[in-house]
Amino acid sequence: MTTTAPEPIQPELALTKPTPRVDVAPLPGGPEVPASDTDADQGNRRRDPAAEAANRRHQLREVETERDTLRSQLAASRREHVEALLHADTDLRGDGAAGGVILHRPADLWEVIGVNVDDLYTGDGTLDRNAVADAIDAGIAGRAYLARASMRGVPDVPPTDPVREALERQRWSPLGHHRTPDTGTTWKGALNSNP
Repeated sequence: MTTTAPEPIQPELALTKPTPRVDVAPLPGGPEVPASDTDADQGNRRRDPAAEAANRRHQLREVETERDTLRSQLAASRREHVEALLHADTDLRGDGAAGGVILHRPADLWEVIGVNVDDLYTGDGTLDRNAVADAIDAGIAGRAYLARASMRGVPDVPPTDPVREALERQRWSPLGHHRTPDTGTTWKGALNSNP
């Protein structure tokens, strides 16, 4: 009878145990894993690398879309904040000086002057009022029609309009009666005036 000696056990194989498969439930709101990947019959078989890469690209596009949406919402919120500040006729520089220049339409800061709203905020997300005032001052240089005088110390007087004055004078007298065109500016004078 011949006996064969048992083969020696290799130490690296003796210490390794097969790792059991752990199924992890997908996170709420996360990408859905197809049912075929979670079935027990799949065993330890790996997914196709091309399918996994496509899944990662899809996830990346979703994250980029969400990021862009949040970025545009933040910019819109910041624009509303600056426009509300300009509507409120506040002292932008905080020095208490009377006067100051505010835009007729606060939206002109973005639409006409072309200021980027992110340039008006500091790195920590607070509004830099001096940057707003500087942007307005630089934007209205040569475009005075965009500005109106601030309510602080300087009255907001619209430019004279001879046509409007003629209409108002012809329309009503101090007693509420229809005024005749013989007093004040006439239509002929309003239309022939050269402003």
